[in-house]
Amino acid sequence: MTSKYIHRYRNRIDIIAELLDSASTPITKTKMMYKAMLSYEQLKEYLLMLSENDLIGYDKPSQRFTATDKGFQFLKTYEDLSKLIVQ
Repeated sequence: MTSKYIHRYRNRIDIIAELLDSASTPITKTKMMYKAMLSYEQLKEYLLMLSENDLIGYDKPSQRFTATDKGFQFLKTYEDLSKLIVQ
C-alpha cells in the first residue's frame, strides 16, 4: 500500500502527518520508520517531538505507538487544509 503523502517533497508537517497516519492503529517503531521512509535517527527525533506534544502515545507492553486524540485532531486538520490547497 502506497502512502498518500509521499508523492512530492515533504516538509516537517507532511512527515508528522505521515507518522500520525501510520500510527492510526498500533504500530512498531520499525514499521513506522519504513512507512514514513525515515532513518532511525530521524524517526527518534520525530517520535520525541510527537510524544512531548501529546500527539502520539507509546504502549510499553506491546512496544507499539498509537496516535492520541490530539494526534487524530492534528491529522484531520492537516487533511482539511490539504484539500483546500489542492482545490
